[in-house]
This record gives sequence, structure tokens and C-alpha cells, in this order.
Amino acid sequence: MYKLLKKYENNYRRQKREIEIKQIIKHFFEYKSNDSSSKKVLEFGSGEGSQLSYLSSYFDIYATDLYIPECFLKKTGFNNYLVSNIENTPFCDNYFDIIFSNHVLEHLENINKAFTELKRIGHNKTVYIFCVPTNLWLLLSVPAQYFNKAMKILNKNSKKNSNYQQEYNRSESVQGKKVIDYVKIKGHGVERNFKKCFNSFKINSWKKLFISNGFSVKLIKPILLYSASEFPIIPIRKINSINLCSSVMFILEKEN
Repeated sequence: MYKLLKKYENNYRRQKREIEIKQIIKHFFEYKSNDSSSKKVLEFGSGEGSQLSYLSSYFDIYATDLYIPECFLKKTGFNNYLVSNIENTPFCDNYFDIIFSNHVLEHLENINKAFTELKRIGHNKTVYIFCVPTNLWLLLSVPAQYFNKAMKILNKNSKKNSNYQQEYNRSESVQGKKVIDYVKIKGHGVERNFKKCFNSFKINSWKKLFISNGFSVKLIKPILLYSASEFPIIPIRKINSINLCSSVMFILEKEN
């Protein structure tokens, strides 16, 4: 049962990332329709590199994360993958033409410091593409939170299903916790308070964050509607409404 659930979860996650990156590339080329020059691109927070094969078809790609996924390197032979914290990178000033991340910003401990570094390694014409979750996605993740908690309770003594226990224990230990801890819903990324996270995931909140850190917002595009992969309650859909999307794409440039 556990293996079937994980297989479905992984397939859902893979499918939404594949559709998402295709939509992102499409919107970028619509934005830069008259620019056919070669681009040097950084994707930070690349994880297992699920989007790099698509990006590499169009751009000269560099990727960074806090670790190098060995399984990805063995499978693809991708060489431009560096271990680096985005708050302090080894790249020269004004190095990249495009800087991209997908569902990474909400996990940064010091996002203001990260933005300072991202502006340093980009030049005056660099395009910043940040795709982030919305507060609607956070709401749709609630069933997955309860599902993970239920799996924790049912399998707490099972070594076979310890992955669910490890996933839940990343945020906090449940040993000796009151029942309320199983009922309480949490935020996502570095913000664990649900209400604060909900407010920070509003599209206008993301916009204000970018502007306050010296970026000019050039384009906002809804990407997809979907739920959390651990317990997907809706099918993945392309969406045109900014009010009904789970992921939203911001195209930014440095403020002059």
C-alpha cells in the first residue's frame, strides 16, 4: 500500500513539474519574443534537476543547491551543478542573463540576503523568473497535512514506512505532543504559522516583497492549479485566472 501511494505521489509531482516548466518557458518567450540571443541561465534550488533537461534545450544552464543529487548526476551527466547557498554564490558580478527558481523562495531562511546576492550576479538587463506557491495552494495542501499525520499515527512503529515519519519529523518531533498538535495545520517552508504563511503566499504579498527588495515587476502569470503531491485531491490543470492558481510566475528586472 505504501509503495503504491508513493508511486502515485511521485507521478503527480513529476507531471506537475513537467507541465509547469513548459508553461514557464512559453511565457518567458512571449515576454522576450524579439530576443533570440543565447542566454546564460542560473536555476537555484534545483533539487533532483527535474527541470534542467527542459531548460537545457533552450539555454546555457548552471544549477545550484545545498547538495548535489547523486542519482541525477549518474543519470544525466549534467556538469554545471554546484553546491552553493544562494545567499553567497561563487559567481562573478553581472554574470547571468536569466535567474530562475521554482518553489524555492519560500524555503530561504534569509530571503533579503538572497535577493541581494541574486541582484549582484545579475546585470541591469537580467530577467528574474520566480515561480512561487499561492495561498490557494496552501489551502489545498491541508488534506495532505492530515493524511501525513494519519500515516504517522498508523505507522509510527513500522520501520517499513519510516519515510512518512522522517518527513513529518523535519518540522518537529511528535513524541509527547498533545492531541492538538495532530489537529493544528501548519504553514509551508520557513513560515510554519499557517495564518502568517497564508498571508505571505498571497500574490500581492509576493509582489510587495519583490518591490521592497529592489525589483520591478514586469509580468505576473498564473501557471497551474494543483494540490500537494502527498494527497492530490484535484487533477493538474492549466489555468488562466490569477485568482485560481496554485503556482504563479513573476518576471522581474532590477529597479533602475
